[in-house]
Amino acid sequence: MQNIIVEKEEDAKEIIKFLEEKKAGKATFLPLSKFNNKANDSVEYEKYKNGIISKLIDIKDVEKYVYFPKDIVKVNEKYLGIISVFLDKTLIVENIDIAISVTKKIKGIKVVTLNGELFASTGSITGGYSKKVANILGRKEEIAKLEKEIVSLERKAEEISNEFEDKKAEYILKEKEHSNILNEIYEEKLKIAVKEKEINSLREKVEEISEKIKNINSEIENITKESNEILTNKSIIEEVKEKLVEELEKMNDERLKLKENLNDEDTSSKIEEITEDIMNVKISVASFEESENSIIEILERITSEEKELEERKEKRNTELLEYEKENTNFGQRIEENTSDINKIEEENVEIKELQNEIRKEKEEKQNIIKLLNKTVEENDKKIETNIPVKLSKEQEMFKIELEEENYIENMWNEYQITLNNIDIAEYEEYYIEKGLQVRDIEGNIMSFDIIKAKKMVRDLKSNIKDLGEVDTSIIKEYLNTKERYDYLLNQREDLESSKKSLEKIIREIAFAMEEQFVSRMDIINKNFKEIFVTLFGGRKC
Repeated sequence: MQNIIVEKEEDAKEIIKFLEEKKAGKATFLPLSKFNNKANDSVEYEKYKNGIISKLIDIKDVEKYVYFPKDIVKVNEKYLGIISVFLDKTLIVENIDIAISVTKKIKGIKVVTLNGELFASTGSITGGYSKKVANILGRKEEIAKLEKEIVSLERKAEEISNEFEDKKAEYILKEKEHSNILNEIYEEKLKIAVKEKEINSLREKVEEISEKIKNINSEIENITKESNEILTNKSIIEEVKEKLVEELEKMNDERLKLKENLNDEDTSSKIEEITEDIMNVKISVASFEESENSIIEILERITSEEKELEERKEKRNTELLEYEKENTNFGQRIEENTSDINKIEEENVEIKELQNEIRKEKEEKQNIIKLLNKTVEENDKKIETNIPVKLSKEQEMFKIELEEENYIENMWNEYQITLNNIDIAEYEEYYIEKGLQVRDIEGNIMSFDIIKAKKMVRDLKSNIKDLGEVDTSIIKEYLNTKERYDYLLNQREDLESSKKSLEKIIREIAFAMEEQFVSRMDIINKNFKEIFVTLFGGRKC
């Protein structure tokens, strides 16, 4: 475990003590009390940034391609000191060309590109392609990530399944509504068919009545025509009758005249002729009277038929009006039913569209569920295949941890050093020179090569033996001397601080005395003039 942040050194001490007691491994601790004084204030940081940018002024649009990690990383102000230590002398740039330009102009800083190339402060460049190494921690993280994904996918699948069930219930309800609407449409269509049949029969009746009215009208016209002809004949007969009556009167007059002359043979023959003519005329008049009576009867019959036809016509017209009224009502009802049918058909179209949408959504959900199930199966297979690998890697990791603990214990027993007090960055050039650095997959230095270091230690031990015996008490003496030196140094700082405060107090007292002296002298001068005038009778000094 690397770089654990604690509040103060005592906390780190307690945790290290606990790790030693439990033999739980080693860790690096970063006490906030040690790092907080290293946080730059905003003014100094801005000066630092402006200084960097001024050195890179030759790079076009430098602010677009050069970034300060401290501006990008957002943390609590409490941890700014630690962030400052790790990121203050680091720049992030767009690409490797800009990184080369930056390292030429500014020395002693670390430059990282967005693609992962690393330009160390020593001048080394790290980059290229590195295959991801699947270690046990990575596999644990991957398994945990896959398990989280499985849980998330299962939850999502459950949500989709619930949503699918809701949509299915909604679809069934809509299907039922659609079926009811179809039944209503069918019933309305049956009603419309019955009404249309009734309307057709009424139309046939109306046409039949109209035909009868036409026939009656034609009969009335014929009767009227016949009546007119009869009236015309009647007037002619009356004229003839009048003429015959006049002739009859004339003949009677002639007969009377002839009776007066009875003795005359010619006259008697004429009387006979006249009498015969009178008889003929009477017969004609009688026939005319009979014709007149028959005409009157015909006229009366025609009049009664006309009345009967008029009554029938009125009755048919009344029936026709009723049929037309009923037809209008049927038309209105048909329009209403047609409007209802149109609305129902529109609703039916909407229901079909909704059904299509539900069907499509159902298919999409089913596809998603299939995909999720497939993903879950793949993840399960991955986990199953990773379990034996995981076990073997855990065994390897356990062996490595044991070896690491043995190495660390040997380092402590033989050299009194731990990984915590080895500053890799401080001796980076030395590690590069000796080939001791071990980098992670991102190219960052994470530790040193233990095997090479062990060989170097053996060589150094032999060199130390060649130097002769070393007095180990010197270390204790050095620590005592250093402690004494630190104590005296602190006393010196306190004395200098006291000296500065005393000098400040002396300056303030001297300034106050000078001011008081000047003010008193002004008062003395003023009073002296007045006393001098009084003593010497108005003379001036």
